[in-house]
Amino acid sequence: MTDVSESPVFSQETRAALPLLVCINRAPGVFGISKSHIYRIGKNGDVTLKKMGSRTMVVTETMLAYIESLQPMTPSNP
Repeated sequence: MTDVSESPVFSQETRAALPLLVCINRAPGVFGISKSHIYRIGKNGDVTLKKMGSRTMVVTETMLAYIESLQPMTPSNP
């Protein structure tokens, strides 16, 4: 995965403001990705999901790395 510490997309302030873990129910609002997609990319190993009791948590660092690794949309790549 991409190292987000040098990411042009996420500033140090943005990363510092985010919690280490985000509850799967809050994750769509935080990351802009649906819960079903988060579960899918978790199953594929693109992001790390952790269980805390009955709650499923998204490891923020892995989600930021996943988002950073996505190709930018261009007219030839819709």
